[in-house]
Amino acid sequence: MLKKAIHRTIHITYLIIKVNWIKLFIFHSKKSNNIIWIFPSYPSNFYAYIAGNDLLNDLALIQSFIHEGLSFKIKYGPKIGGLSKKNIFYTISRRFNIYNLSNHSSTMLNVISELTKQNNILFPSLEEAKYWENKSYMHIKFNELNINSPKTWIIKNNKELINVIDDVKFPCLMKECNSSGSAGIYKVHNYSELDNLIKSKNNEGEYEFLIQSLINMKKDLRVIFVDKEIVLHYWRINEEKEWKPTSTGFGSKVDFDSFPDFWLDEILKIIRSLNLRTGAFDICWDDDDTSNTPIILEVSPSYQPNPKLPLKWRNIKYSQFKSKLTYYVEYINIVFTIKHKLVKLYLKEIK
Repeated sequence: MLKKAIHRTIHITYLIIKVNWIKLFIFHSKKSNNIIWIFPSYPSNFYAYIAGNDLLNDLALIQSFIHEGLSFKIKYGPKIGGLSKKNIFYTISRRFNIYNLSNHSSTMLNVISELTKQNNILFPSLEEAKYWENKSYMHIKFNELNINSPKTWIIKNNKELINVIDDVKFPCLMKECNSSGSAGIYKVHNYSELDNLIKSKNNEGEYEFLIQSLINMKKDLRVIFVDKEIVLHYWRINEEKEWKPTSTGFGSKVDFDSFPDFWLDEILKIIRSLNLRTGAFDICWDDDDTSNTPIILEVSPSYQPNPKLPLKWRNIKYSQFKSKLTYYVEYINIVFTIKHKLVKLYLKEIK
């Protein structure tokens, strides 16, 4: 516990010194049309804000403006509605969900929609934000764009389950539509188990789910892109015999070196088709055979990149690396680097 507290303190200290505070005061201007909106739920959950990824992304956004030498005005808290004809830059975050709704992206989308109607330009845009932790919307778009993804059914309750169950092959996956990472993903083995799970989730307030074919895979490829350029990629490999999500939080091995180059053009084509300025894809291949057609599992406009392992740590598990102080330094650095690339892209559009 003490070690974790020390790491967190050093993490926040390093994060703070990444920002040029002197230049912040130089470029901060009350008259600027560039609004950086941070911590929308201020003052609630202050510790969660500074201890999580939101403060990191907000400061990376601010430092990117400083690096580009452009004026900006910082606004924090919920009182954003009086703005019009501004460029509003923000971090996609659960901090928007001040009502603790089951669909935790809905409040954010409503606010962004209203700000857009008031002739503001939002970065990310409303259309980009719709992909965030909204798996039903994402798969609808995949189908519209003919993007190869697992066979998926979208349902809300047990009555709708009856309509699709004849087409479902067990075992399969059940996913909560409004979730991220590996949360809200369940492997189910028969109809009864699936039926009971949906009933349980309905009772907890969840009301939209994906039923999805289970792909025979033990690894997937995370691809992070900015401006249709791949900026980071890595395989997440499940080394256990049993199925489990490939997230590094589950102890997956990480390979930053190999990449299926013969699928590069296809992956870039998919990136272009979604009209996202930035995002993270999870891609797999049936039987882990890259000669098969790539399968797009998910895409999100908000993500947490895994930094590359330094050479001295290449022989340890990635989960062990994440417990070391070096990880926090590398993680902050990669977030700042990617955010700066993204902000440079944003600024091209408003100049």
